[in-house]
Amino acid sequence: MSRSTAEAVFGRAPAEVSREEALAFGDYVIRFYLDQARERGLVVQIHTGMARLDSSNPLLLQPLLQDYPDVVFDLLHGGFPWTAETAALAHAYPNVRLNLVWLPQISSEAAVQALKVWIQVVPDVRNISWGGDARSPEEMYGGLLAGKHAVARAFGELVEVGYIDSDTAIEGARAILYDSGAQTYSLGSRGEHR
Repeated sequence: MSRSTAEAVFGRAPAEVSREEALAFGDYVIRFYLDQARERGLVVQIHTGMARLDSSNPLLLQPLLQDYPDVVFDLLHGGFPWTAETAALAHAYPNVRLNLVWLPQISSEAAVQALKVWIQVVPDVRNISWGGDARSPEEMYGGLLAGKHAVARAFGELVEVGYIDSDTAIEGARAILYDSGAQTYSLGSRGEHR
């Protein structure tokens, strides 16, 4: 859709806009924002998973991931319940980051299982992170405890079965809990933010 066509749709009452026009308008807007993100070197966060089960399967992002290989996409909530799909995307597209945020609060068991798969499938553990998604300090602290629990269990179980050694697990846990997010969002290294 061209800008002039998008302008013709903008501001019209929803009842006056056809499904095709709405989709075309949405395509124009998202690509406009992705072009802006590319120009400014910004990370694009996308809520995937449970927010809208009918339209938030992360695999639906493939055309954008292919068309914008120089834009980093941070897929929030791990795409739950499509955590294997997000692993496949992060494996196939180097510009995809998997963000564990909020998944441990949804289900600590789902978070542990997702992390175990991600650690094995995603080429670089630094493409996996955890972040806070809370409205209060208490919720943030609870989210941090849940995130640490999921990360510790996932790495512990992989050490237990001999998939990785304990030093690799410790470095991977540090990466997920801080370094990956700091790198993705250009926040500096661990030593700079203690």
